[in-house]
Amino acid sequence: MRERENAEYEAMQTGDVNHMPKAERLPWRIYIRDYVDARFNLGEFFIPVAFVILVVSIFVTYKWPTLALPLMVLMYVYLFAVIIDIAIMWRKLKKKLIEKYGEKSVARGMRSASYAWSRAIQIRRWRLPKPRYAKRGHWPE
Repeated sequence: MRERENAEYEAMQTGDVNHMPKAERLPWRIYIRDYVDARFNLGEFFIPVAFVILVVSIFVTYKWPTLALPLMVLMYVYLFAVIIDIAIMWRKLKKKLIEKYGEKSVARGMRSASYAWSRAIQIRRWRLPKPRYAKRGHWPE
């Protein structure tokens, strides 16, 4: 059992589709991964940006308390931009998935939407399975 899990984890790090867990080998999962990895996602930078804004607000508002509100508004504006970016991404991706793989690929039980948005908000270097290409722009066919 442990050996199989280690082999699956190693396959996810190296990109070996044949040894990945069964759910990761589904053709529409591979398509979702390639699509999300090909585009620039605002969401992958949300945690670092929010952290910087919070740290800056701690130090800046000590001297200029009136900057607390604009900094928090900035963070929420970025959050809403991320949500809109992910919604637009999913809308386009859903159409392509239905065209290529049918309704089954976007059915509730497949969890395709949550898979796409959770991958879109992860920092690219920390994603598992690893992106197939080192650079963005390699769109799936």
